[in-house]
Amino acid sequence: MTFTDTLGARLESEQGQILAANACLCYVCAGNVDKLVDCWNSIHGSNGTPDVLQVINKCTALIPLNIMRGEGVKSLLNNIFGFEV
Repeated sequence: MTFTDTLGARLESEQGQILAANACLCYVCAGNVDKLVDCWNSIHGSNGTPDVLQVINKCTALIPLNIMRGEGVKSLLNNIFGFEV
């Protein structure tokens, strides 16, 4: 278990929607797709599954591209998750 996995689990256990959304971000950074899907569904219900698949696709495609461009990940993740990180 990585530090970001541990942080995500701790944030998720706090039961706040903003903290749970931050937990999703931790799981993205950790590359833990299973926990990302579980966390996302706990926030959005099973109706959120297509949305989480879109998030996973965006992250896996765009994060490496942003890193190569030197633009960083923060602005990209703000756009994906729709809140200030």
